[in-house]
Amino acid sequence: MPPSLRRPLVLVVGLLLVVAAVVVGVRLATGDDDEGRPVLLVYGYQGTTEQMEPLADALRAAGRNVTIVDLPDDNTGDLWDSAWRLGQAAEQAMADADADSVDVVAHSAGGIVTRLWVSTAGADVAHRVVTLGSPHHGSDGAAVFDECLEACQQLTPGSDLLDELAQQDETPGAASWVSIWSANDGAVEPPESSELDGAVNLRLQDVCPGAEINHSQLLSDPLPLALAVAEVDADEPVEYGSGDCEQLSGS
Repeated sequence: MPPSLRRPLVLVVGLLLVVAAVVVGVRLATGDDDEGRPVLLVYGYQGTTEQMEPLADALRAAGRNVTIVDLPDDNTGDLWDSAWRLGQAAEQAMADADADSVDVVAHSAGGIVTRLWVSTAGADVAHRVVTLGSPHHGSDGAAVFDECLEACQQLTPGSDLLDELAQQDETPGAASWVSIWSANDGAVEPPESSELDGAVNLRLQDVCPGAEINHSQLLSDPLPLALAVAEVDADEPVEYGSGDCEQLSGS
């Protein structure tokens, strides 16, 4: 992944305006106001907190209290260790906000980390989970890494960890689940691995036909960011379609 996903200032400002307009529309339509519930952001394999900043900025512009979870070893070790760290961060965020639940937005392997946490300690406190390009059923793309560390091995189809998850509900706990993914992902192979039974599955090309958004751009492009923020703020997961492209993408 590139060392930074930051856009030039003018694009970031434009993105925040798009997100704000989408969120206002959602709140007017649903009457929902979840500003008191913390939002936790979970990065992927070899990820960094910096990569999550555009998403954090968009959520903060929508009035949300955001924590970027700092995972051990850049989320390259045992994903169960990362799930334990996510649980710690959730407890701290709820205590700080005097809240009894959290929302989670997770990129790539962060979605697997979140499923592990929700399937155990987080079942009663996760309210909404949005994943971005997460290889829920594994990825043949793991082979592209020069050195496939423990988390990478766990994301390989047929791994013990994925086999264990396959025996469970794919959308565990009381949370509502949304999976946002791109046909042009390039890292998750096949990209349909991101789909979850029981979730609202949003392929970006079904919202904006012809969208060319790769794995890393899921954290910087206006379309997936606007979708993620809108889904976190909605009363219930929303099935967006091609009629929503202009509003969500700002084009």
